[in-house]
This record gives sequence, C-alpha cells and structure tokens, in this order.
Amino acid sequence: MNDVALSSTSGLATVRAEIAHACEQHRRDVSSVTLVVVSKTFDVAAIEPVIIEGQRVDDLRRRVRNRCEAKRKQRARRDLDLHRKAIENHVEQVDLFIRESI
Repeated sequence: MNDVALSSTSGLATVRAEIAHACEQHRRDVSSVTLVVVSKTFDVAAIEPVIIEGQRVDDLRRRVRNRCEAKRKQRARRDLDLHRKAIENHVEQVDLFIRESI
C-alpha cells in the first residue's frame, strides 16, 4: 500500500471519528450521516482503499430511498392534519351557523 493510500485510510478513520463525535454532541444518529468521498487529484489506485472501506452505492441508494419515503410519509401526515383541521373548522362554522339560526 502506498503512502497516499495509507494516509487516506487513516484519514477516513479520522473523519468517521469526527462525524461520530459531532453526532454525539448534537444527539444525532451516526447512521443518518452520509459521507461522500470525491477525488479529483488522486488516481483510482490511490483512493481504492477508501472506496473499499467506505459505504457502497447500494447502501447510499437504500438510505436515499428510505429518506425520501420518510419525507413522503411526513408530507402525507401533514396534509392529513391540514385536512382534519379544515374539516374541524368547517364543522365549527356550521355549528355556529345553526346555533345563530335558531
């Protein structure tokens, strides 16, 4: 393993430790953080150990899909809550109208 590869894998461990520390400080689940590594200055051989140690694209896709599904459910709950409030408001107005008409 060359020096760049060795430092990149130890660098990855350092970054992961920093992420874990930050998550702990902010009471956030470490698995909710996605680390994306991009390199323009090193060839594939130099960053291959980081790719091997890093998360897989399928894992990233799963996380993105899960996050999108959670957001969709959150929007649906919000929409249902808005509809419920609108119906309650409408019922109150009808009730008030009936009381005033009597």
